[in-house]
Amino acid sequence: DSSNCEGQTMAPLSRDQEVLVVTVSIMASLMAICGDVILIYAIRKRWAKGDKTYYRILLFLSAIDMLNAFWYASSTVLMPVEYTSRHLAVGNVASCAASGFFISFGTAIYSYNAMLSLFFFLKIRYGMKKRPMARLEIYLHAAALMAALAPAMLGLVLETYNEMDVGLGCWNAGLPNSPEGCGDTCIRGSQARLVGYVTAV
Repeated sequence: DSSNCEGQTMAPLSRDQEVLVVTVSIMASLMAICGDVILIYAIRKRWAKGDKTYYRILLFLSAIDMLNAFWYASSTVLMPVEYTSRHLAVGNVASCAASGFFISFGTAIYSYNAMLSLFFFLKIRYGMKKRPMARLEIYLHAAALMAALAPAMLGLVLETYNEMDVGLGCWNAGLPNSPEGCGDTCIRGSQARLVGYVTAV
């Protein structure tokens, strides 16, 4: 049945609607970046007197959030013009893949939020001192970064970063109008569901 190969994508936006969505996205990203810069400046001012483990977690969290905000804001224009109907797209397959990779890597934010919660739990509930906390911190950083980097790299290797079915930008998806299961016509992105599951886990 040929209907199984019909793409299920978001209804097309007009140029004005797309500009509005992108403008709001850029404004939100700029506010996030400004907040992160203020936080990093505050940490720098208090570094000598504060808990270094706490400050390092906040620094990593802020840096990844800034990176994520930038790629979200620019994701629409980085979509490949050969595959998309988006009015503002000026990118290619490589720029779309780069955008998808960094957005996927940005899921490290969730791990760092969990790390921050664990820091306060161990500090308040068990009164863990600075030295053992610092030793544990190394493994927590490694786990948080690898948990985001591994699926992000997997998406690059399996070529799953394409225009999203819903939303503006590139992430794990089949090519527009060529969903998974259509044979050789949609090899790129055919493993998108698998990479999506790995990212979610």
